[in-house]
Amino acid sequence: MGGFHNVSKHNQWALAASKFNLSPNAANELTAIYAQYLLPFEEFSLTPEGKTEMAQRKVALQKQIQQLQIQFERQKQRFQQQQQQQQPQQHQHQNQQPNQQQQQHLQQQSKQQLQQQQQQQQQQQQHLLRQQQQMQQQQQRQFQIQQQQQQQPQVIPQRSQLQQPMSPQQNTSAPSSIASHNSAKPTPPTHGMHGSNTPGQPVPFDSRQQTNYSSPNIPATTTSQEHQGEKIYKPEVAHNYVPHQRLLDTVAGYQMDKLLQLGEQLEQAKPLFLFAPELGSVDLHALTMSLSSGILSEINTALDVLLVVSADHSLLLNLSECPDLLDALSDVGLDVLNEVINGKKTSKSQPIYYDNTTLYDSNDVIEEIFSKYSGEKSTDVQIVVDSFTSEPIEEKSPNSPSDSLFVDSEEQVSTADSEQSTLRSIPDAFSFPDYADLLASCRKEADLIFSDIYTRSYNNDDILHIEQLATITMLLRNVSFVTTNMETIGQNPKFVRFLFKLLESVAEHPKKFRFQRKILALLKDSLMILSSISQFLQLRNHKDALLLLMLCFSMGIKIKGILDKDKKDRSMTERNMPGFQRYHSFCVDILAKVLVRNPNNKKLLADVLCENYVSELDPSAPNYSDEMHTFRLLKLYVGDEVNGHLLSKAFSFALLSLPLDSLINAPAFVEELAPTIFEGLLVCKIFMDMITPDNFSINLPLLWLTTKDNIGANLLTLGLYLTNIAIKTNNPTYVMMAGRCLSLTNDLISKALFFSELGDDDLIRLSQLPGLFPAFEKTVLTIANSVNPVITIESIKLEKTFHQLTSKLQERGLGVD
Repeated sequence: MGGFHNVSKHNQWALAASKFNLSPNAANELTAIYAQYLLPFEEFSLTPEGKTEMAQRKVALQKQIQQLQIQFERQKQRFQQQQQQQQPQQHQHQNQQPNQQQQQHLQQQSKQQLQQQQQQQQQQQQHLLRQQQQMQQQQQRQFQIQQQQQQQPQVIPQRSQLQQPMSPQQNTSAPSSIASHNSAKPTPPTHGMHGSNTPGQPVPFDSRQQTNYSSPNIPATTTSQEHQGEKIYKPEVAHNYVPHQRLLDTVAGYQMDKLLQLGEQLEQAKPLFLFAPELGSVDLHALTMSLSSGILSEINTALDVLLVVSADHSLLLNLSECPDLLDALSDVGLDVLNEVINGKKTSKSQPIYYDNTTLYDSNDVIEEIFSKYSGEKSTDVQIVVDSFTSEPIEEKSPNSPSDSLFVDSEEQVSTADSEQSTLRSIPDAFSFPDYADLLASCRKEADLIFSDIYTRSYNNDDILHIEQLATITMLLRNVSFVTTNMETIGQNPKFVRFLFKLLESVAEHPKKFRFQRKILALLKDSLMILSSISQFLQLRNHKDALLLLMLCFSMGIKIKGILDKDKKDRSMTERNMPGFQRYHSFCVDILAKVLVRNPNNKKLLADVLCENYVSELDPSAPNYSDEMHTFRLLKLYVGDEVNGHLLSKAFSFALLSLPLDSLINAPAFVEELAPTIFEGLLVCKIFMDMITPDNFSINLPLLWLTTKDNIGANLLTLGLYLTNIAIKTNNPTYVMMAGRCLSLTNDLISKALFFSELGDDDLIRLSQLPGLFPAFEKTVLTIANSVNPVITIESIKLEKTFHQLTSKLQERGLGVD
């Protein structure tokens, strides 16, 4: 009829319904069903791919129908031949009393069966697959009949005779067949017997007749002979399949419509945070008040809004215009950190409520209330003032109670920290995990099937607090990138207290933070913040210096032990994992900025690196207990390493920023790393100044020079290489870096020579270092007129040091190789 669209166009669905023997009123339902189930197949059949597939399916179906027809005809002929051969045997023991009425009755029966056969053939042509199954059942039952005749020959009942009528020729030949049956034993039927057909009328095929021949007591057996000679195709196709249908009103006991309604309500009620341009005007004072309110929902909303604003590069959040916001963030961070570690907030002044209150009606209400609540706590201070100027005439006493009302905030912070450190005991471990180990732990944590890293924060208060901490550090990291905010953040005492308190908590209680990925996020954010504000940061005590060094060692390149004298493969610049160097340059940048900030920072870091500042402490000082606690933490972090291990680790850490193992690269490579190289040389030079006989008794410079990587010769080569670049480019940056390299080489050799005066072995080891003292033709270039005087001075110092070493060896009669 032309397809769905053609029938719909001419409004012929009623006609189509009538062709399916359906009521014309069902045209609408037929249209809907056809559009839902058959229209996609019709549209696909009109495409080139669909036409090709339909043609292939049509050819395959025709071949399959032809094979089934051929198979059906063969089985039908075989069945007729078997029936014609079995008819004489079936009528051997019947009493033949033919009469005309019986013959007429049999002829009528045969005519009816012929009509039924014609109807069945028409049905077989329409349902070939169903007929195949019936033929298989018929064949199996025929085999049962043949086996029964071979084993138990008996007379077939009269009912079977009536169902299979015989021609007169078959009736007349019955006595002879009976005689032959009595005289000879019947033989089993074979394929050779199928060729001998008895003359007569062919027996019509009727599947209903086979039920008369089957016997329930005889098992059905088949022989391999029946399957020889031809191939039977049995396509695995299910026709007229009716799937099981049920009303899907519930799934696993839940009603889908109710769940859909609940999901729509949750979708409408979930919080929606817009992008920064869509927020409109943001009131920073209102956000500050929300952070200071102590209400969880207000704090979360304020943090989310500030995070969105700080992450947008088009908006500038200037903290110098709103210093209260930074204080509020620091206070919230301290409160949340205290809840994570101790499970409770910090103690704040709570309002005082009095249960016994009395209403007064007299005129002296104020005086009575004041006298009741002042009592013994009141102190009367008499001040004489000038009646004209209202200024006090007499000076206040130096021990006046009002002096205690004005105290420096930094002094309060340090006093509070010292009191807490006095009460706190030494933890079991005090260290940060290495950056590479953290990455491996994060991946392992994510690969666990039953990991709880995806647990929602609204289900767990601890996770909520950790998420708040991560949001605060991320927010402060974004804000610290703004140039105008660096000084404001670096000089804020509340922020400095929060930052180092966070680092101390991670080092002491890493399990309190639940997830390794959160620890990694907090350490990375802290490192990036320090990299932005370190030039304005002032360390408060030795604990801050220790935490700063621990953070840099954790996020930088992992360093092995370098003070083991028994090991010959000691190295100062070996990169254990070259792929994990992302934050090493940031760590060196932090150390360089903090060391040159002021002498106090340099002294605190030197005390921690030399590990001997306890002797300089005054027991009567107010922070004595805090410094002792820090010294115990330092020993816990260093462990059983010898004195000088921490300084050697720091020197090697700074030395790793120099391209000592990649000198063959182009000058562009050195120019790209110029800031990092200069900062690394500066840090190494400051660390070399810390090596004095008062701090160390071992020859640390000689231990560093005698490692397998020969850092002395490499530093000298790098200095000469940078000198050549400086001469060609006349760039002051290369001049400064070349001078620093040569100066660092001179410091290493001179300090190693100074500590080696007490032993001859050290002098011999120093003189045998390869490539350390170059020939004159190598350094003659550095004393030319075109070379900067800084480089020339360092080259002359190097030659003087070499002659000094040679003279000492000659004085002791050791000789020079």
